Amino acid sequence: MAKQIDTGDYSAKDASLAMQAAHDTIGEVSRVQGVSAETFAPIFELMKRRVEEGYGGDDFASVIELIRKRPSS
Repeated sequence: MAKQIDTGDYSAKDASLAMQAAHDTIGEVSRVQGVSAETFAPIFELMKRRVEEGYGGDDFASVIELIRKRPSS
């Protein structure tokens, strides 16, 4: 992921962000197993937002674009 973030190349290698965000599998499995999904929930929301913004074909690492600080001009 670090290389993707450094280069800005978020091409999906396996499952695209759209595929990963299509269903809250991790959250559901966590809840069924009695494990809190509260740490994953905000990440899942960021994944969905990134897809809604048109980056569904990207890899998960592209979520960083929503939270990283940009240098001031």
